[in-house]
Amino acid sequence: MQAQVGAPLHVSKNIFDRFAEQLPGGLCWLDVSPCLLRGATMERFDAERRDRVMHLEELYEAADAEGKEWREFIAAWWEKYQNLQVDVGQLLDLATQRELLGSVVGDKGQRSQRIRLGRALGAARDRRFGELCVRVGWDKKSKQQSYALVRKLDTEPPREPGTV
Repeated sequence: MQAQVGAPLHVSKNIFDRFAEQLPGGLCWLDVSPCLLRGATMERFDAERRDRVMHLEELYEAADAEGKEWREFIAAWWEKYQNLQVDVGQLLDLATQRELLGSVVGDKGQRSQRIRLGRALGAARDRRFGELCVRVGWDKKSKQQSYALVRKLDTEPPREPGTV
């Protein structure tokens, strides 16, 4: 009984060994084995794998809509302020001017939008967006929270507005 169960695996492993030299880099036995067990050719396997990869990319795009929104906002923020400390009002102006983070700030009044954006920025504290990271601080002059972007490689603290 045990020989019968192991036989298909042994045969498919032998087939895999014959195809191993033809496999593109990064493939593993688990990726290949279902196609080989069905008797598929390498061309069919490649086509099926491309379809799976395309489907995964679409799935990731749909699931990462919020991440994409944040990355666009962070890029605009860095372009305008770089590592300057800014308040939530400045960031809200940037977001509304460029129509960014719509799902985060909502469409209620400006006070509500400031609160929602401030909470979202607090939740994004120390979160990395590529090489940039959101830092939350306290502005002693205005006595309110301030926000800055720092590069992973930057060791200097965020600059005060108006300083070089």
